[in-house]
Amino acid sequence: MQERQQAGTGGRRTIEDLLAGVCGFITCLATAVLLAWIERQFGFALYTWMFWLIVPVGAGFAGFAGASGYYFGSILFGHRPTKLLLLNIALASLATFFLIHYLEYSTLLIDGKPVSDYVPFTRYLDFAIRSTSMQFRFRTAPMGTTGELGALGYGVAALQIAGFAVGGMLVWVYLSSLPFCEQCSKYLSRKGTSERYTGTPGLLQENAEVVVGHLKANDLQAAVKAQQSFGGPDTGKEMFLRSVVVVRFCKKCGKHWLQYKVEKRSGQDWKEIPELTTAGFTDQQLTV
Repeated sequence: MQERQQAGTGGRRTIEDLLAGVCGFITCLATAVLLAWIERQFGFALYTWMFWLIVPVGAGFAGFAGASGYYFGSILFGHRPTKLLLLNIALASLATFFLIHYLEYSTLLIDGKPVSDYVPFTRYLDFAIRSTSMQFRFRTAPMGTTGELGALGYGVAALQIAGFAVGGMLVWVYLSSLPFCEQCSKYLSRKGTSERYTGTPGLLQENAEVVVGHLKANDLQAAVKAQQSFGGPDTGKEMFLRSVVVVRFCKKCGKHWLQYKVEKRSGQDWKEIPELTTAGFTDQQLTV
């Protein structure tokens, strides 16, 4: 019986991988079409945008956008990404780079005839890569160009391909970081969040000890109430510390998940203090 259940679970996860893969394929295709259209209409290849000549920011954004379908597909089907899906994302992100060039190749006309009547795609791609040039800008103002890079264009192409791959893989990394019910193979739904602020480190430390004590005693609802009784709302920069409780639950089995963390204000953002962060599941029905 257990072997049948494992086989059924494996088969379901394979199907979910395929469904998420279809969603990812659609967004990769849509991203390639959009980028090719922008380049054709405005003469600007967004995916070639780079910082400091070596950081493929545009390609990274394009790879991330192309892989967004995997994110929505995984959330829609409640499917936690597997290594197979990671491989799928990486390959699809790489394929997006070549698909953009192929769309340009398939729509380019020379004397009213498709360029494909004159040269194969591989030769066209080699020409496109070797004719790559880079324009330098400072605060949006053009500062000059390199001219055609020749063989060095392959180095630029390699950086762009890496950008596509990294952008796509970031989607997988983010999906993998989301809380997940192993029993039901479902992502957790948010139930509520409590944020309490203070400018007194000692007060926060005292409350943190009380909350962690309840967590160790497995009384998570008492931990939530203790956190909510501390501090006050955010009233400005003087409130530079905060504690946060996040409660999620599985819609299928009803199991709850609680995360408690302490953060410190850092400019306009908040920086988590890792040693004061804890999370776990419970069968208790939590409210926040």
